[in-house]
Amino acid sequence: MPGALTAKGAASTPSSGYFFAPRRCLRFTGGVGAFFPRQKLWLEADRRLVMSDYRVRLLTLVAESGSLAVAATTMGLSYRRAWGKIKELEQNLGFALVQSAVGGAGGGHTSLTEAGVAFVNAYRRFHERMETELRAAYAAELAEIVATARNVDALVADHSE
Repeated sequence: MPGALTAKGAASTPSSGYFFAPRRCLRFTGGVGAFFPRQKLWLEADRRLVMSDYRVRLLTLVAESGSLAVAATTMGLSYRRAWGKIKELEQNLGFALVQSAVGGAGGGHTSLTEAGVAFVNAYRRFHERMETELRAAYAAELAEIVATARNVDALVADHSE
C-alpha cells in the first residue's frame, strides 16, 4: 500500500503534505464547479475519540521524522498540544502508540510502537476502503443526476438566449 509505515516507522513514500494518496474522484464540471464526494472519518469507543485522519497524520509525521517536536511544528501545533493528543488516544485505546528515548548526543527520539504502526496502517487501509466505497456510492446514486440536471440547465440556458 502506498505510504504504509514500515516496522521501523518510516513511511514507504515521502510525505507531500497529504496524509493519504490524492483522491481519485469522479469529476463533473459545469454550473457552479466540479463535484467531489468528501467524508470525515474517525473512530470512537464509548463516545471517546480513538483515531482520526488528523491524528493519524500526526503519528505518521512522528514516524517519518522520529521527532514529536518536528511533527508538531509541521502541523502548526505546540509540542504540548501534540503530546496531549497522542496521550489522549493512548488512554482511550488502552495501549501505547509511541515510545520515546530521552537525550543523548543528538537529542531524544520518538517512534511508533509496533502496536502504533499496526494501528496506523490498519486505519489507513480502512480509510482507503471507505474512500473507494464513497466514490462508488456517489457514482451509483448522484453522478448521473448531477450530470443530467446540469445538462438540462445548460440546454435551457442555450435556448433562452
